[in-house]
Amino acid sequence: MENLEDVLQALDEFQKMRPSEIPRELEDYLCWVAKTGDPVYQWSLIKTLFREKLTRVMTDFYESCPTLDLAPCPNVEHFNYDTMKSNLLERLESFANAPFTVQRICELLTAPQNLGQ
Repeated sequence: MENLEDVLQALDEFQKMRPSEIPRELEDYLCWVAKTGDPVYQWSLIKTLFREKLTRVMTDFYESCPTLDLAPCPNVEHFNYDTMKSNLLERLESFANAPFTVQRICELLTAPQNLGQ
């Protein structure tokens, strides 16, 4: 992450404009947090970015791996994507500060294909 002021400005614009794509500098910021574990900014400034990135990753994953074909399993509750998505987003909103797992969250958001590694 080269310039903290540029990232801060990109965060501010992202919150106001809600663009259809996450800007490259914010994607780079998430990668930097995944490497360092240091969110740098207050949670109130980055929560919108985290929420949007989480929503996009969940949607991409669900669309590429639909669960409609899964056979029911005994003792396992049926997976409901909308409920799970809503629960995760509610939990994200409940944090007053960046969660202590922010580094792992960023790892999953920036490289979701490496989920089990």
